[in-house]
Amino acid sequence: MSNLSNQQIRNSFQGILQVPGGVTETLQTVQDGNGVSTGLQLSTSGIGYVTSSDLTQFTNNGTVIAGTIDRAISDAFGDYVNVHDFGATGNGTTDDTAAIAAALATGRLIRVPQGTYKITSTLIVPAGGGIVGDGEKTQFVRAFNGGRLIGVPSAAGFIGCPVILKDFAIITQAGTTAVSGDDGLDIGYSGGWNGRGIITNLFIYDQWNGMTWTSGSQNVIDNIQCIHNRNHGFNIINGRGPLTNCLAQYNFGDGYHYYMAAQLETGIVYLNCGTFGNKGYGFYYGAAPTIIGANIWMVASGSSTDGLGGIYFATEYRQVWLSDSLIESAGDAYIPHNASRSEEHTSELQSLAYLVCRLLL
Repeated sequence: MSNLSNQQIRNSFQGILQVPGGVTETLQTVQDGNGVSTGLQLSTSGIGYVTSSDLTQFTNNGTVIAGTIDRAISDAFGDYVNVHDFGATGNGTTDDTAAIAAALATGRLIRVPQGTYKITSTLIVPAGGGIVGDGEKTQFVRAFNGGRLIGVPSAAGFIGCPVILKDFAIITQAGTTAVSGDDGLDIGYSGGWNGRGIITNLFIYDQWNGMTWTSGSQNVIDNIQCIHNRNHGFNIINGRGPLTNCLAQYNFGDGYHYYMAAQLETGIVYLNCGTFGNKGYGFYYGAAPTIIGANIWMVASGSSTDGLGGIYFATEYRQVWLSDSLIESAGDAYIPHNASRSEEHTSELQSLAYLVCRLLL
């Protein structure tokens, strides 16, 4: 881009291309990576627009892209908000919390390129916002105690404002130990049928609960790995919706801990979900006093080598379906967790017998 210094480009805000100090006259045309003019110009206000005639000149590596719709540059640049434009570094030592929080406050999807982002307080994702990273190369690192690392607030009116969380990892800084309440991801909706977004391709390691999922959201939750968390892998309270292709492994509590806190309309589907080597149960189902659980469907899901057993119903549950599910080595937890556990093991036969009795109620 001619006549714009690197510093001026870095000072662009929220995708609106503005030049520090103001613009007194039209700048030169913008060029693509090949040095070919795109036909885009900045106006005297510092904001540029794509016109229908300009679009006939826009090139992508020499290929002309034609179009007929006028569109503001601010719109084009604002499809994603890049956290680096707000000062985030991803260098693992600089506190990136404020920069990422400012990006989230725009209410747009934020782009978090690969890097290690030190976080010192909870990041809140607003209704309709979201985070998109570069897979496990994008790491949010807990460097604090006293709360969830990433949270979606409990609020009504999320319908039509889906939250998108995808392609990143949550880990803990050396020297920091997660304690009660220090969950990696906490999805806390206030009522049923609120928000239908997507949460996918996440790796959550060494938090308190890997992921806490509260109330009747309809998010698709797919390919989440909760590994070596200090309590449960997945902590689900009155959850509603599907979990697909998820894994809970080496957690100090249960792999999937499902709890009915209130008699609400619920229903959860585990599709191709597994556990391995958790200190507690693979799948635990409980409820508050006088509450009856319902609507559990497990398809091609299973438990292996979990310390207290594979599938355990602590209270009455109705409408339970199990299809192509597997329980093996129940009561035989991963050795490092066994060494620190004083509870009596539950045998595989005891666990299976209890499950059968509950299903026959």
